[in-house]
Amino acid sequence: MSTPNAYIKEADTTVLYKKTLNTLAPVLALNCHETFSKFNAKKAVQTDPFDMAKEQDDVLTCARETVNYVETNYKAEMIKYQECLEANPGNMVKCADLRDDLSKCVLKGLAKK
Repeated sequence: MSTPNAYIKEADTTVLYKKTLNTLAPVLALNCHETFSKFNAKKAVQTDPFDMAKEQDDVLTCARETVNYVETNYKAEMIKYQECLEANPGNMVKCADLRDDLSKCVLKGLAKK
């Protein structure tokens, strides 16, 4: 079965769940900053999203690779932070230390890759 959007790689089976993306938003913002910036720059001048296939694919690829890396190497830290966010809806300040710890660990690990 082919995908409706040509830019989505059929072999990529990673599912990016909202809960995971919300938890890893700080890490994604740091690790995928350049990719997100290129996407937003193109989006600002491009009216047809189908003319942005490469940029969309780059964003999805960076997000998937980052999520896979964190889930493989820092799952316990991610779960702690996720549980804190769920226990303190609307009060992320209570989870700031866990967020910072997770971000530092992940970015340090990614720098070694």
